Amino acid sequence: MTGECAAFAAGLGRRAGRVVTALLCTAIAGLAAGCQTTETASTEAATAAAAANVPIPAGKARLVLTRVSGMYASALDAVVKVNNQEVARLATGTSQAVMIAPGPTAVNIDSWSAPGSYTINLEAKAGRTYKVEISPRTEALAPALICGLACGLMEAAAKGDKAGAFQARIVDGLPGDQVAGAATR
Repeated sequence: MTGECAAFAAGLGRRAGRVVTALLCTAIAGLAAGCQTTETASTEAATAAAAANVPIPAGKARLVLTRVSGMYASALDAVVKVNNQEVARLATGTSQAVMIAPGPTAVNIDSWSAPGSYTINLEAKAGRTYKVEISPRTEALAPALICGLACGLMEAAAKGDKAGAFQARIVDGLPGDQVAGAATR
């Protein structure tokens, strides 16, 4: 009987060692995947610049939506709605230009994984470019980790239209084909 117990314990030890090794490898790979290099940052800038080069039709305004890179929420698409119409799904590090009608504009960022959404409002003017930066909203992570969906729902209710996995800010609104951060001649 003692020999059987020793063999069983040895087998458990080998399996536990494999599990620990697998967990360590997964953690290291996850951390490495979250690192941002200057190459990633320059690629994001090039993508945003390309999106901003789309001509603005007469009587329209342009939103340049840019999703910045980051480890938190990197596996999620940011779903962007303008005045309740879905206009884009942005993966991390991507940009997209969207033409919109002038007037009051609500830009809403949502995802399937977190309760609530984040909304910014602007008064769009024809012929202008509005650069919107979308980034992970890390303050939503702590309540969800502490007590799961219940705390996530409470946090979303408390934050109103400033909840969800993402946040947004208007980087700049410029006349015509000028884009914030673009070099001037």
